[in-house]
Amino acid sequence: MATVRTPYTDPTISRRIISDMVGMIDWASAPLVKRLGLEKDKTCKFVNWPPGGQKKIEWIEDTMPSQSTTLSAAISNGTTTTISLTNGDYVHEGSILQIGNEYLIVQAAPTGNTVIVSRGAGGTTPASHSNSAAVHLRGIAKKTGSNYAIGYTTTVTAPYNYTQILEEALRINGDQEGVSDYGVPDTMDYHLSKLIGGRTEIGERGRAGKLIMDLARMAYYGKRQQPSNTQEGMAGGFDTFISTHTYGNSNAALSRATIHTALRDIYNSGGMPDLMVVSPYAAELVTAMYEDLIRTERSEDRGGSTIRYITTPVVDSVELMIDHMCPSGSIYLLDSEKVGWATIRPFTPQEKPSLGDYKVWSVLGEYTFILQNEAAHAKISHATS
Repeated sequence: MATVRTPYTDPTISRRIISDMVGMIDWASAPLVKRLGLEKDKTCKFVNWPPGGQKKIEWIEDTMPSQSTTLSAAISNGTTTTISLTNGDYVHEGSILQIGNEYLIVQAAPTGNTVIVSRGAGGTTPASHSNSAAVHLRGIAKKTGSNYAIGYTTTVTAPYNYTQILEEALRINGDQEGVSDYGVPDTMDYHLSKLIGGRTEIGERGRAGKLIMDLARMAYYGKRQQPSNTQEGMAGGFDTFISTHTYGNSNAALSRATIHTALRDIYNSGGMPDLMVVSPYAAELVTAMYEDLIRTERSEDRGGSTIRYITTPVVDSVELMIDHMCPSGSIYLLDSEKVGWATIRPFTPQEKPSLGDYKVWSVLGEYTFILQNEAAHAKISHATS
């Protein structure tokens, strides 16, 4: 009988049909790095920059004086003209106070936290007020010809972070050079591009390499650690700084009311929240809550990408950014002008000495993370399922 030859008869000698490119699951970008940038040192106006051997980076902050305090003792309805405040230094002669519906005017400089007041100012009715009742400062009213009054001033602070060195090296044996692999015309260049994403720090066409994604994770997972001769320096991220405005519960569902409370408290603290960073999971929750309050715009500044904005009763327009690196149970509300990375040494490939039949290239960069005026930002925790 004649032998019928088929493609399966001698598969060993069959030519392979193979793609001349490498397909790889690649997140392709570090959106937070791209959005906030690597040049925060310029807007902070650091002196003695770059810091050279110095590993501690400080920035100066201040706040406006507080406009509220509390009673530290209950008062009766009308006969009491001496009151005790938790923070008596916040007020001075002429300060207008509101407790409940009653207005009071401070008559003399406080003695510690003890304050002499006139009751029922502006036609309001003197009333009893409990211990810890809120006391709001509503302005100043001075008598004609009265002396000047020295007010309360705040003290500047210097938050800080440490720099962090990120580095990874590649080794290619000599017999690998010149090998024409499918999809990889140059082995060293191919693997270097996987580290930094392209010819620039953030990568070509917005692509991000492994080291850039490690840098992005600094914002979410960074823990501040002082460097020494025996200890690596680490830069702290969001959780190192954000303390005033934290909301929610990791065991509770996310709610629109929680988001509005966080935005309102940031705004009342003087911040201008314009960016909400969420995980893909949280993005589903948020878009479902604001289904009819989301608009999209095409941004030529960001390569023609589509930007989504949420309209809230507190802030008219908050950008919604989805980041696969953001923890699923966390949402960050940011004043984007006050947060970002600073570059001490940009990621730079450098060939290293070889002691054998191989080549070694190292990519090294040094950065820190800066978050100014922590009360201008917030973190919301929520259940992930």
